[in-house]
Amino acid sequence: TRTFTTQDTVAPILHGIPANSTDECGNEVPEAVVFATDNCDTDMVIGLSAVTIQNDCGYSFVRTWTVSDDCGNTTTGSQTTTFIDTTDPVLNNLPQSGGVECGSIPTENSFNVIATDNCDSSIDVNVSFSDAGSGCNMTRTFTWTATDACGNSASATRVFNVYDNTAPV
Repeated sequence: TRTFTTQDTVAPILHGIPANSTDECGNEVPEAVVFATDNCDTDMVIGLSAVTIQNDCGYSFVRTWTVSDDCGNTTTGSQTTTFIDTTDPVLNNLPQSGGVECGSIPTENSFNVIATDNCDSSIDVNVSFSDAGSGCNMTRTFTWTATDACGNSASATRVFNVYDNTAPV
């Protein structure tokens, strides 16, 4: 009589884990079809966890797959997608250039210009203005600028010609 005892010391193998990649902020992470094979176990459940890690200029999305066979052998594999921001912010609520009545000359607080970005959720909009001429023969030029955390920036300029169509009283 002979007794043969086998012991599974070989961990399962994960297949289909995507390679690490770099992509533009705001793009979707493609779905991955990951499966496992093992020398003894044919019915394994693969676990998936994911975490997003913010950084100064974008973020990383890390997916980790884990599988164990019936004998406790475990394999883990990860994929990191690093999202970078190379896209300029977008200025919203910009007024149209045009003419304004002498008594209604706009100031930097006259407009609610905001900026949106594909990666940075909070962007300050800086506004400045300059005048050419004086009184009712003046032109006021506004410039709005927004810069995201990655140094991408957008700016817009609007010109307002001041006129006097109101007769004196």
